[in-house]
Amino acid sequence: MPRARIIASSPGGRTPTGMAAKYDSLHRVKTSASTVAESPTYVSAPEAIALSLLRPYGGALLDVGCGRGTVAIHAHSGFRYRLGLDFSEFFLEQAVVRANALPTQENIRIEFMKHDLDDSLPLAEASFDAVVSLACLEHVFDVYGLLSELRRVMKPGAVLVLQVPNIAYARHRLSLLLGRLPVTASSPELWWRDYWDGTHLHYFTLAAVKMLLAHVGLVYIGVTGSGRLRPLRAWRPSLLTSDLIVIAFRPHAEPAGAT
Repeated sequence: MPRARIIASSPGGRTPTGMAAKYDSLHRVKTSASTVAESPTYVSAPEAIALSLLRPYGGALLDVGCGRGTVAIHAHSGFRYRLGLDFSEFFLEQAVVRANALPTQENIRIEFMKHDLDDSLPLAEASFDAVVSLACLEHVFDVYGLLSELRRVMKPGAVLVLQVPNIAYARHRLSLLLGRLPVTASSPELWWRDYWDGTHLHYFTLAAVKMLLAHVGLVYIGVTGSGRLRPLRAWRPSLLTSDLIVIAFRPHAEPAGAT
C-alpha cells in the first residue's frame, strides 16, 4: 500500500495561526507521557475503547482532531481508507512517522490533513462510514458548527464516536462544593504551560452532549467512559467517569428541524 502521508492543507479558511502555534508549542514539550505516546504501538485507554466501538463497522474512517493518528493507524482492516484531521503540524508529522513505522497493510490507505476545525470540513457530503473525535470538541470555538459538519460528511447510517470531558464527574462536583475549580485536562501546577486547563474552551455533561447531538440530527446510542475500574464506572458514566465516550449515528431519514 502507499505509505501514510500528509496531503495538502485545507485551502483558505480562518486558521488562527496564533492558536495553532500555541498548540504546537504545547505538544512539543517533552514529558515522560509524550515519550510513551510517540511509540508506534501505543494506544491510550480512550483510543482503545473507541477502536473497540468501531469493530462492527468498516469502509471509510475520519478521525477529527486526530493528534498522533492512533485511531487511524490502529483501526481494523475493514477500514480501507482512513483520514486524520488536526491543525498541529507537530502531531501530524508524528502521525506519519508512527504509521510508517508499522508493517504495511495491503490495500489500506492512511492520509492526514492540516485543518482548522472551526472552518467547514473540506470533504464531500456523506463520504464516511465512521467518524471519531476524541478529546477534541472541548477545544473548538463552535461546537454546533463542528458537529453539524461531522453529521454532513457521515453517510446515512454512519457511526460517530465522540469523547469529551465530563464536568459532572463526582470528583468535579466535590471540587465545586469546596470552592475549587475542577481540573479536566492537566493540573493547576501546569496551567501556566498548558494555557489554562489544557486549552479547554468548553465543558460538558451527558445531558448537554445528548442535546447537541439531537440539535444537529444525530441519534444517541449509548455512553461509556475510561479510567480504572471501568466496568464499575460504566454503570453510571455521567457521574462516575471523568470523560464521556458517546456513540451516535446519522439516521437514514433526517429528523425534522435538524440543521
